[in-house]
Amino acid sequence: MVAVKADENPFRASAVARLRYRMRPEVADGVIARLRAASWRACLRGPAGTGKTTLLEDLEPHLQAAGLETRWVRLTLESDGPARAAAVAEAAALSAGQCLLFDGGEVLGWLGWHALIRQVRRSGGGLVATTHRRCALPAVFTTRTDESLALELARGLAGAHWSPDLEATARAAFRASRGDVREVFRACYWHCAEKHLCGEGA
Repeated sequence: MVAVKADENPFRASAVARLRYRMRPEVADGVIARLRAASWRACLRGPAGTGKTTLLEDLEPHLQAAGLETRWVRLTLESDGPARAAAVAEAAALSAGQCLLFDGGEVLGWLGWHALIRQVRRSGGGLVATTHRRCALPAVFTTRTDESLALELARGLAGAHWSPDLEATARAAFRASRGDVREVFRACYWHCAEKHLCGEGA
């Protein structure tokens, strides 16, 4: 039996990256209106794996259409001290008419987070951040997911490879991770790899 190739796995990173946030146009318009009312300084809040990063990416064209020049900063739990300091420095380099899209706001500690906001306010620029918890910015949208949506997304990626075993894997991962859809996709990826559900090992 030939092991499945990573680039044939239906849950490979490139396939998952093509998924977009499920939001009705009128809801997106409402988010933009709330951002405008907050002088483009606000956050998208929600648990891990509920689509905050994807939503921030999807909002970028709306911000640009509103006349803002967007700049990005992305932090993860693996980001070291210099990377976090660079995020604050990026905020200091903003100017009026620019908006910093900051993915991973929960990574900064209290001091770093408030230093970031101070720099943004001094610059006159905007800041839209993703975060897991409450912060010093208003939350204009809270992301959430449920098991039925997670299964729908997994089923759509799996296509013809969807099976009762794969569904059980997805359900178990959703419950074990308390709703983290990324963990659902990761579990499904390894299920496909181990069970040889695609490629020559199908």
